[in-house]
Amino acid sequence: MGILNTFSLAALCPRTGMMGLAISSAAPAVGQHVPFVTEIGVLVPQALTSPWIGGQGLKLLRVGFPPDAVISQVLSQDPERQKRQIGVLDRTGRTATFTGSACDGWAGEVEGNGFIALGNTLTGAETLNAMARTFVRSSSLDLPERLMRALEAGQGAGADSRGKTSSSLRVVSRSGEMVVDGRVDLHPDPVTRLRGVLEQSGQLRSRGKRETLDAMIRMG
Repeated sequence: MGILNTFSLAALCPRTGMMGLAISSAAPAVGQHVPFVTEIGVLVPQALTSPWIGGQGLKLLRVGFPPDAVISQVLSQDPERQKRQIGVLDRTGRTATFTGSACDGWAGEVEGNGFIALGNTLTGAETLNAMARTFVRSSSLDLPERLMRALEAGQGAGADSRGKTSSSLRVVSRSGEMVVDGRVDLHPDPVTRLRGVLEQSGQLRSRGKRETLDAMIRMG
């Protein structure tokens, strides 16, 4: 696989048990290359990607490996490990990340309570910091909306230094049922387009309606 220049946030909702991933990239069809969102965990392979890493990582999570051991195992015999960026989030909210020294441009991660934000070929750290802040501050919302807002915050903070082409948001329930599954494979403004697709399909409530409802709840 080629190098995917991306920014993403994966998270667990402790209240509902949902797990999900929001991601955007300068490469097309990022949702096809990073589909590893399941009820047992989320595995995010970025930079120089490999389907084997994603699939093998989920197998290890399923048999009980903690996130840090998953990363160690999938990279143990990898001659290109320094070109990889990987994030792992398990069912209990444990996290682990790895950013190789040969990843392009600014590359790094932010780990928080039940979430991880990853990025490479970015304009700087503020992209991930903005995503993390937005995710934490929106804790009263459902996980799909929190992930969408985090992605929008990353885009607003500058994001990928090569521009953006594709985006994806996936959320599964505690039992593994797909709750949200949206992709934009090729678009000049993929994050904005992703929200539109998800709202039009009924997978996300309109942001305006959501904020009106939130205000009514606070007033009541």
